[in-house]
Amino acid sequence: ELFVWQGHHHVIADVLDRWRVDEGWWRWHVWREYFKVVTSTGLLTLIYHDVPSNTWRLQRVYD
Repeated sequence: ELFVWQGHHHVIADVLDRWRVDEGWWRWHVWREYFKVVTSTGLLTLIYHDVPSNTWRLQRVYD
């Protein structure tokens, strides 16, 4: 698997953690799957999949 950030392809080498958030169904519903991943070049990131819209987002890049 890979993702694109700043115009470059980043190959995911390992998934370090994974969790789901499903809350706020009574108001603004948030349903996401989060992944803390490291790329083949050592970039540590937090990405998530927004389930209702079926979109992927980069949440954080750790330094």
